[in-house]
Amino acid sequence: MQVRLPCRIRRVLGTINTSLTGHPSMTSVQQPTPTVFTIGHSNLELEEFLSMLAGHGIQAVCDVRSRPASFRFPQFNQDSLEVNLRDAGFKYEFLGESLGG
Repeated sequence: MQVRLPCRIRRVLGTINTSLTGHPSMTSVQQPTPTVFTIGHSNLELEEFLSMLAGHGIQAVCDVRSRPASFRFPQFNQDSLEVNLRDAGFKYEFLGESLGG
């Protein structure tokens, strides 16, 4: 029996306020920063995973796994995931060598 674990996308960053000073023409402005979300693929089907990304307005996926492979879920192996994300209109970046555990 396969157990489905909940897969959630969590928001990590929001917007920040930046004060520009030093020149009379510069004023305080609020600059939006990119929002970073986290997600684990859990045991989702690829279509469910892509739907969750699209539903949250995700534009790019940064893969931070040091070993981006799954024997049980081959759709999340690095090569397959990269192709499928790009085909679905998402950007893919592998950062496992610098951020992976």
